[in-house]
Amino acid sequence: MNQKLKDADEYAKRAWQHFLAAQYDKSIQDYSTALTLKPDNEVWLDLRGFVWHIKGIGRNDRLDCERRAIADYTEAIRVNPKYANAINNRAWLFATTLENECRNGPLALEEAKKACELSGWRNGGYIDTLSVAYAETGDFERATQFQKKALEFPDFVQSDGEEAREKLKLFKLKQPYRQ
Repeated sequence: MNQKLKDADEYAKRAWQHFLAAQYDKSIQDYSTALTLKPDNEVWLDLRGFVWHIKGIGRNDRLDCERRAIADYTEAIRVNPKYANAINNRAWLFATTLENECRNGPLALEEAKKACELSGWRNGGYIDTLSVAYAETGDFERATQFQKKALEFPDFVQSDGEEAREKLKLFKLKQPYRQ
């Protein structure tokens, strides 16, 4: 598949298809190509960061993948400081990582709040991130409160409801959520 595509958008579309097929290296490569053509695209930076993050789960090179994810999320936020999805994704990684070097509960909490505010508190996934950030900082009462609030969003429940209920169990045991 060495086909030369016409433009950055085509590379980005193919990158997403590679991601859906769990072909993470190909996805990263195509997002990288798209970004060489349009370097200040916060959406593609965020998506490439997300691919790095997912790629690293359960792997020996997890720390390297998470560092790259953080770098991409950070660049997306630099390009657009109000891009809630990148802010949320970076907060999620800071709150849930197994890697001590990447974990940052206070920053996760600050960024999760910001993502919720930018979305007008209408995104169950962002509120879920806020709940895990509260748990990471040891505030399990608020973690439980916001996880219950996230469960009020039908779209969130449909995609993540079972996992959200598992988080509630952890929070009641005063344990943070790790991914």
